[in-house]
Amino acid sequence: MAKGSGDWQRNYVVLRSGDRIRYSLLQRGGAGPWFVRFKAPYKNNRLEKATGRERKPDAIGEAHRIIQETYQEIAPTAETVTWEIAAAKLREKMETAGLRDKTVKGYAETLAKLSKMFDKTRGPADITERHAADFATKYTSGKFTRKRKLKVGEVAPEYDRAKKSAKSRITTLKAVFQHFRTMKPPLIDANPFASVVLPKLDTEVKLVSREAVGDVFGWFEKRYPGWVFPKLFFRVKAHTMCRLEDLCSLPADAVEQGGIVWPAQDKKNRKGHYSALPAELVAELVAYKGPLHLWEKYTGELIALNKSKGFPTHRSNPVFSPRRLFLWVVQIMQQYQKETGASTTSHDFKKAGLTRAAEANIHPKELAAAVGTTTETILKYYTAVDQRRASEDVAKRLGADLDPTIS
Repeated sequence: MAKGSGDWQRNYVVLRSGDRIRYSLLQRGGAGPWFVRFKAPYKNNRLEKATGRERKPDAIGEAHRIIQETYQEIAPTAETVTWEIAAAKLREKMETAGLRDKTVKGYAETLAKLSKMFDKTRGPADITERHAADFATKYTSGKFTRKRKLKVGEVAPEYDRAKKSAKSRITTLKAVFQHFRTMKPPLIDANPFASVVLPKLDTEVKLVSREAVGDVFGWFEKRYPGWVFPKLFFRVKAHTMCRLEDLCSLPADAVEQGGIVWPAQDKKNRKGHYSALPAELVAELVAYKGPLHLWEKYTGELIALNKSKGFPTHRSNPVFSPRRLFLWVVQIMQQYQKETGASTTSHDFKKAGLTRAAEANIHPKELAAAVGTTTETILKYYTAVDQRRASEDVAKRLGADLDPTIS
């Protein structure tokens, strides 16, 4: 039975409006911390919250603060901001700043991983530099599974996390806690992730040959004989050197005479640009494009193709979705790797184009403007190509002089 604090009528908090919010204090089993019970500002019910205080005089002051916070008379203190409140405030700040929904979701997902790893913490104020360092160590050395829906008795295979993934998570948490620190009022005093050292990554650039991407088209012809879409899709990707997600999201009206106009709102860097294409390729795109989306016909074609091969199609979704197209392309390239043993990915079509441009000595700034990316990205490929050229030049000039076994 709970032990009460006495007359309900004598305990109240006066709001700025002049309203009196009456409350009572009670203890579970007659001992331990006090709880405060009062009328909620919404609906016609009562709230009960823990004060965390065992001495009654302390509990009274804490009860007044809790009620004032609940009625938004004062801002919550850092110690009382839970993970749920912090996540809501983070989303509100990021949306106000105009960040994309995908970015907001990514921040929220990473924050949820942190709170789950340290489930005894109540909110951001409980995270210390020790927690931040432990997260970096545990996440980097941890494993993950790709399969989420398992059959009865099935065990999902586990994979080592890539250092790139760990670096991305830590970088995100640095930014998240910086948001918490700069909010008004701030949710934390200092950023515990500020001093965390990011994992070192290998900087080797993969130089993709013309033959590596060309082999994919031969595989498409064997797997999907006569189907226009796969080869048309990847030809556009090869010519434009674009990101896969950007290509999947193109609207039908993006195709115009001479090439493709990329909408700024669909781009990662929020910069629209134009990609010139051969006239015959533009004509094929005009003939293929759907009413709303450039690639929306592929869904019906894929269902018909699977049905002709005797595959079940009752669960196939005929409605086009850029996200489903993205996942299908990733899946089909994984199948290509499995069947051929090659390491080519859809992103290699962009890498192949950048490598050809570097070999042709096109200036990085000119190429960055043409492709709609940054000069820094372009320079990664130029650096690798220039290093290879320099090595070949040294080998030719010195020749046998490099071999100590030749007199």
